[in-house]
Amino acid sequence: SDNLRMGFTFANAYCSNSRKGVVAMAEQITKTSEKEEVMLKVTIDDETYEYPKGITFEKIAIDMQHKYPQDVALVLVDNRLQELNKKLKRDCTLKMITTADEAGHKAYKRTATLVLLKALYSVAKVQGKALNKATIRYSIDKGVYCTVDGEVVADAAFLQEVKKKMFEILLLSFII
Repeated sequence: SDNLRMGFTFANAYCSNSRKGVVAMAEQITKTSEKEEVMLKVTIDDETYEYPKGITFEKIAIDMQHKYPQDVALVLVDNRLQELNKKLKRDCTLKMITTADEAGHKAYKRTATLVLLKALYSVAKVQGKALNKATIRYSIDKGVYCTVDGEVVADAAFLQEVKKKMFEILLLSFII
């Protein structure tokens, strides 16, 4: 990438104490930062907004969240379902999919399930206990029935650590 290449070039110029090279790099960085962002037109609920090309749909959803009583979980981009980590590439029409919508609720449940599984395996590993398999069996009201196979004992202390780990994963936007 150009930024990476500029970083290496700048470091090389700096390390070789070449004043001329450092000045040239400073001029290049200034020219690069002066370039205008490409702005794209995004229509949401019959209103048109402008966002920079490459912005994530998550940032747009955060910007629009105040218009929706439930959390935005997905977006429809020109009638194609997209996750929020995808980036804006062209002018488009967006529809926010919230947890009140079937697709949004399913995405929320799937994410929560994956975070639970990641937390189970992480806590077991930290405690030095083998967790051969964790299985989500079925839903119970607004929760899930899960079984674990291995040395792990799913007691209150273990489950409290799993709960803490789940919050940590979500707060740190941990990649599953």
